[in-house]
Amino acid sequence: MLSHTKKKQNHAYLAVFLAFGVTAHASDFVIITDPAQSSTVVGNPLVIAGSSSQAGLAVRITVNTTEIGSVITNGSGDWSVNLNDVNDGSYTITADLLDGSLNILATDTNSFTVQNPPSIFITSLADGDILGNPIIVHGSASLPNTTVNVSVDSVVMATTTTGNSGEWTTFFNVPTSGIHTLLAELIVSGSPVASHSISLTTLISVGTTGTTGATGAQGATGVTGATGSLGNTGSTGARGATGATGAAGSGPIAYVWANSGLLVGTGNNFMRIGTGAPSSVVEQQVRVPVAANAKDFWVRVGSPGLNGITATIRKNGVDTALTVFVPTSTASTIVTGVNVPFAAGDLISLNVIAGLLALPSDITAGVTLQ
Repeated sequence: MLSHTKKKQNHAYLAVFLAFGVTAHASDFVIITDPAQSSTVVGNPLVIAGSSSQAGLAVRITVNTTEIGSVITNGSGDWSVNLNDVNDGSYTITADLLDGSLNILATDTNSFTVQNPPSIFITSLADGDILGNPIIVHGSASLPNTTVNVSVDSVVMATTTTGNSGEWTTFFNVPTSGIHTLLAELIVSGSPVASHSISLTTLISVGTTGTTGATGAQGATGVTGATGSLGNTGSTGARGATGATGAAGSGPIAYVWANSGLLVGTGNNFMRIGTGAPSSVVEQQVRVPVAANAKDFWVRVGSPGLNGITATIRKNGVDTALTVFVPTSTASTIVTGVNVPFAAGDLISLNVIAGLLALPSDITAGVTLQ
């Protein structure tokens, strides 16, 4: 892909050149110095430069069969232009030195190759995000069908492979709450060739310890041997079996959404989990790790705006009974006595709807799954 930001400006220079005219000479020449013939260069930026026999003339630039514009030579006859975001591949560039009637006075052609370095990006999370398990990560890379390692604090948590377009995704659980460094690496022949890292905070709910199993009953005492000369002693009774270990307990999971500024606008505002995360018109869903009931839905608003807001917990993209309206006169509210069951793997999200020109701000909401 080629982008040439100077094209309109150079056309303006060409108009001035045509208005005043320049004298052509039989010995006129134009030379492409960058990229050099048969060279390999990067495509962002791609520098195209050269020299010519005359100052103030137009040099028309063509890459393969696409004319990208013209540039005016300086007082020494030199010229240059930068292109951005040029993809990998083989290219041929042609430079034509033009006279006042757009006749070609001289031409030069070079062939070269663009080879950009590999790259990888984490696209679904941003620095400072706050979230809980499972951690779901989406990204993109410049190489298709290539291994991606995802690490937390230098420990590899997941390995996946990029698709045909370089896209990739994975998920995993982190064992502890706190601030962590999330690193994605593109692996070629066992070594990283590109990486991208962000900082995130995890809030992990730990279940309560299961009760200790009951102690097994004591074995019966063996029978005493009969009296007599050198009578045999009775055998000791077998030891009672140890009681089974009690089942592991489970603790509640708390999801918290926050938006420190104004909402995106009227209609649906899907908020992202984490403090200070912006709202979005695209639904922001998080997968529930275990079966649980959603309850105790609360909302706090710094400014409800002109018409108040309506906040609703959604399951798998559908509104649930956990919904509340916060009018302009109320700073916070909570919904109790309503339980919405979630199965392991269901998707939970929060939608906030504001009226026309309502302009609510500083919204925080939370729900407990237990």
